[in-house]
Amino acid sequence: MITDHLYSFLNAQTAITDLVGTRMYPVILPAQPTYPALTFRDSDHELDEDFDGMGSPVESNYFIDAWGSTYAEATSVADAVRSSLNNTRGNFGGIQISRCVVTSGPIPIYEDAVEAYRITQIFLIVHKEE
Repeated sequence: MITDHLYSFLNAQTAITDLVGTRMYPVILPAQPTYPALTFRDSDHELDEDFDGMGSPVESNYFIDAWGSTYAEATSVADAVRSSLNNTRGNFGGIQISRCVVTSGPIPIYEDAVEAYRITQIFLIVHKEE
């Protein structure tokens, strides 16, 4: 699944891990999180019909949220994610990526429930299904 490969790719980027360490979580933050951190989740996967067995590309949209106790901290994480992912092509830990672009964001918000800043970016990742 592309989610596992995305995690591996993000985890291999020192610009990101220098800021968040291993605090990268699928979907939601843990209870009482340490900041900065990031979360990621897929919103949809658009599959093309393929009847020739060649494996048509899949378009997956991912929300990647940068979290910080300050706006500057969240912005630093969001910038590192954008620099690492935007316009990336090649191998994501074993899956071939033909296109990866930011399609929306950064979208900043303050989350009262967790008393942290969140900056959302949406990435389109075009890849071959495994």
